[in-house]
Amino acid sequence: MNRPVSLSLQSKLIRTTLWSGVIAGVIAFMLLVFLTCYHTMKVQDEIMDEVSDMLLLSDVHLPSGQQLDELSDEFDLQYVLYWNHQLLSQSTGHDALALNLDVETDFSLRWKDGQLWRIYRQDKAETGLVSIVIQPLSARFDELWQSLIWYLVVLIILWLLQWGLVRWGIHRDLASLRNLSQSIEAKSAQNLQPIITAQMPEEIEPVIDALNQLLTRLDRALLAEQAFTADASHELRSPLSAIQMRLQLIQRKYHDIPQLRQDLSQIQNDVNRSTQVLENLLLL
Repeated sequence: MNRPVSLSLQSKLIRTTLWSGVIAGVIAFMLLVFLTCYHTMKVQDEIMDEVSDMLLLSDVHLPSGQQLDELSDEFDLQYVLYWNHQLLSQSTGHDALALNLDVETDFSLRWKDGQLWRIYRQDKAETGLVSIVIQPLSARFDELWQSLIWYLVVLIILWLLQWGLVRWGIHRDLASLRNLSQSIEAKSAQNLQPIITAQMPEEIEPVIDALNQLLTRLDRALLAEQAFTADASHELRSPLSAIQMRLQLIQRKYHDIPQLRQDLSQIQNDVNRSTQVLENLLLL
């Protein structure tokens, strides 16, 4: 017959706590990724819009300045400026993507050369100027992914630390259950005093109250059994003792009659056997 699998309350508590922590950490990590990506896209789009404004507000003959070059180098931006469909200025390395007028106004995305590009076109109708700024989408998230990886490493370390703290804390908190088990194990028929509930968790108190009630009923039952055994012993031994005394008197009085002596000896054997049976019953 197979024994039932033992379930550890400590292991279940540790697993439940860790899983809740892991789920909460994963949700927090996903929210962090979403919010960080959203914030990065918003900031980078604002930079592209600023570069486009600088292009449109610059002098027609000197459209590109040092600040534009610094921004384009720092954020991996490329740009062109058209005036009445004529190319006025362009950044170095503009050949990564054909920067022509065949792009829609405002922000858009386009796939080319195995990567995704962010494109921003802005028109200035009163002057005939058109600026186009592009940026590879991967350039926005290179440093971001490294930060997220470090965050994930820290999160894993925190999970391991949580596992150690939870294991230690639950083991300490369950010490009261182990003490309760030792108190119950120490009980015997001579020691059925109620279990002391001091420093016990509130959740265990109903169990202890039920055990104390059981111990009280058991103590009363044992006292009743002992009283019954004492009364039965007295009531059953008294007649046998009286018969034994009378039989001894008869044996002394009629010891010279052989026929009666044999019958008295048989009665004596019956009394001895009855006494032995009674002692065995009382012992049982």
